[in-house]
Amino acid sequence: MNSNVNRELTRIYFELHGFLTQLNEHFFVFRPKPAKADSRLDFILCSADIPAIERATINVKGWHTDKFFPSRFSRSPEIFDFVQPEALAVAGKFFGGGDFKKILVLSSIPAPGEMRGKSIELLSSKGVDHIIEFATMLNYIIGKVKSNQNYVNSDLLQLLRLLKRYQFIKDSQLDLF
Repeated sequence: MNSNVNRELTRIYFELHGFLTQLNEHFFVFRPKPAKADSRLDFILCSADIPAIERATINVKGWHTDKFFPSRFSRSPEIFDFVQPEALAVAGKFFGGGDFKKILVLSSIPAPGEMRGKSIELLSSKGVDHIIEFATMLNYIIGKVKSNQNYVNSDLLQLLRLLKRYQFIKDSQLDLF
């Protein structure tokens, strides 16, 4: 079971990037006007890559106490529910038959090395196009939240604003030397 907070953070992240979002049983994102042409993207997306995406079906797996090793993927087949034929048919119908990315949002995968490579290989073989780690999304969202602005329509953004305002979290700073 996924927390609504995880899905809400993912929704906010994509909306801050200019996407329209549809959350129900399935999670779809669509950018009415892509910022740049879809190009060859790395498997692990960073925030700078997001403008190259036009449409995607998303699966959010917070599980913040775990790293996603190949063994975890093998023990948790529900991770791949969104890339099963039935789910892809629903996504295809939603997007009007056009191409779309299949993105998995998760806590993290192993650090660079053999396990990371095996994790990426396994995910890719199951039909996942890209992953986004929660740290990437949180860093981006925190950077966008302004401590002097009220976010009356979002409890999560309001909480982040208050944490910034009272200096429990700070904007990223450029470290020189």
